[in-house]
Order: sequence, then C-alpha cells, then structure tokens
Amino acid sequence: MPLAGRSAFAAGDWQEIWRRIAADSWFQAEVELCAAQAVRRGGAPSEDAADVASGAKLIIADELRVSPDLRVDVDRAEANFTGWMGTIIRHACSKALARLRPSPPASPLLGIETAGDESAARDLRIDVLAAIDKLREPERSIMLLRLDGRSLIEAAFVLGIPHKRADYAYQRGLRQLERALRDYRPPPKK
Repeated sequence: MPLAGRSAFAAGDWQEIWRRIAADSWFQAEVELCAAQAVRRGGAPSEDAADVASGAKLIIADELRVSPDLRVDVDRAEANFTGWMGTIIRHACSKALARLRPSPPASPLLGIETAGDESAARDLRIDVLAAIDKLREPERSIMLLRLDGRSLIEAAFVLGIPHKRADYAYQRGLRQLERALRDYRPPPKK
C-alpha cells in the first residue's frame, strides 16, 4: 500500500487521509485479518470479528482526527508503511476488542484484597491505573493489557514484541507497581 498521499499528510487533512486509507484494499484486508486474529487470541466468539474490525476503523479515524499524520515520518513511511500501518491496525483491533468485554477488577493483578467492597475495588482500580500511568513503555502497555484480561502472548502480539520481552516487561512492571502500592490503604469511606 503506498503512502496515502503526501500532500494530504503535509496539509494535515485527516478526512482526506482517512478516505484514502479506508478505500485501500490492503487496509481493508489487514483490518479483517487482524480483527480475526485478535478475536481468536482473545478467546472471544468468532462473530465478534466484524465488530472488532468496525471498532478498529473508528479508533483509527479518531486517532487521525487528533493527529492527522499519526506521528509518521513521511520521508521514511514510503519504505516502512505496511509495517507501520500494521502496528496501528493491531493496536486498534486490540482496543476495539477490549471495548467489547468488561474489564476485570484490579485486585487479582496485584493480589490486594478488597473483601467484596465495590467502593474499595473502584478506589483500588483508580490508584492502580494512576500507578500504571507512571510506568515506562512497554511496562505501561503490558500492565494495561493484563489489567484488561489479556494474556502475555496477546500483549506481545498487540505490541509487536517477542513473548520473552513482554514477560520481562510484565515482571518488571509488576515489581514497580508492588513498590508503588506497597502500603496501599483505600481512602476512608465518607
């Protein structure tokens, strides 16, 4: 797939960029393939692939609206476009699949008990997300994917990194979160 029009990228015309990308047969096939793989790896019903593909397209269009160049180096994009766009599609499919299923509570991730208290569980989730937000990449992405119930294999696939690196980043992120939340106490009830 060729770069979707240098002039559109240079002008920052996200609608024109989206029209060119969305109309491309390679893009359509790649989104469908990636959605099917995400559903299969995520253990979701195969019927969800169409919803994941649609959701991924919406996510990419939204990202284009915010950043019309999708943070691409236009000069290097010609040679690396399919790899770059494939990564964007994988991430979008992962996000779309995550939106289809509810997030598990934070406590199993860190082994912190909230004794069935919904308010304490909600407070813990907020505190865990704040601590995760302070992590570096790829630890932050790995922890967020794990918090969303993804396996390390899925996280590695989504991030496009080897499984061993994902496992190492997860262990490192878990240690950092445990240190950050070592003395965790939920806020007092009002």
